[in-house]
Formats: sequence, structure tokens, C-alpha cells
Amino acid sequence: MKLYLTIFLVIYLTSTSCSNSHNIPQASLKYLNFNPIDKKHPVLDIFEIHFTSDIQIDSLIKEKGGSPSFICLFTNQKEFGVKEIVDNKYNISGYLKEGKEKMTPNGFHKYTSLVKFHNNSNEKNKYLSNNEIKKLLLKKKCIPCKIEDRFFLNTTKPYLSKSMCIPVEDILEAIDE
Repeated sequence: MKLYLTIFLVIYLTSTSCSNSHNIPQASLKYLNFNPIDKKHPVLDIFEIHFTSDIQIDSLIKEKGGSPSFICLFTNQKEFGVKEIVDNKYNISGYLKEGKEKMTPNGFHKYTSLVKFHNNSNEKNKYLSNNEIKKLLLKKKCIPCKIEDRFFLNTTKPYLSKSMCIPVEDILEAIDE
């Protein structure tokens, strides 16, 4: 009897823990600018994306044990989910820069994300070259981005903010600097 109870308890806890809701509202993001970092890295091209959020998203995710990241897909769809993130071969991604968060006069929270252009295909080079980036940006006006977190061991439903668009012309200008 104890064995059946133990098995039932393990199955119940496993199935319910994967469906826990984080109860974090979906943040609305607003793009400010995209530029190379001040101190150039000797090997990698690292960029800063400045944006605002209507909620203090980093603190809310960290309270739930998460670590927010920033992701942009080279897609024509403004909205995307975790499946598209996982399936996508090329992206712009990074983390939210630690530091003192600032507020705008209208009450929005200002953030900076440090990002790199990633190549997640089975090729040898992990990062995209400027020529590869330019090819991926052809015929696109903007690149959709979100803040995401999949939480430790997927014990909580993944978090995705609302989409924000980065104009392709700003990206091209930054990589040409």
C-alpha cells in the first residue's frame, strides 16, 4: 500500500509541478536603441539593446527563481513562442545587464540587454558574421524580440513578454560601426 501511495505522490507532484503558473504579467516592451558596446570585445561583436518595460520584469522573474534572458528571432512573425525559440537556428540573444534600473518620466522601467548574434545550427561557428547577419536581414523591416525565462527544470510555465520590434536599419547601422 505504501508503495502505491509513494508512486501516486511522485506522479502527482511531477505532473502538477510542470503546470505551475508564475503569475507574472506579460510585459509590454518599447524599443529605444541598438548599438555596439563601448569597450569592444577582442573576438566577439557584442551589442546593447536599450528598451523600456511597463513592469519591473527582472525583479518579478528573479522572485520566482528565474533568470530573464532577451531573445530576438530572424522571423517574419511578430509573435513567437518557446517552440519557435527552440526550433530557430539563428537569433540575437543575451541577458539583462545588471545595474541600477532607471525609470522614465512616464513611469516605465529602463533596461539594457547585452546581446550577440548566434548561430545554433550544426555548423562550426557559434556566432554569425556580419555578412551572414546582413543576409538574414534582407527583406525584413524589423526583428521581433521578447524577454523569456523557462525557469529551473521547467517546474513553472515558461515566461514570454509581449513582442518588441527592433528596426533592421538600426541593426545594420550598429554592425557597420
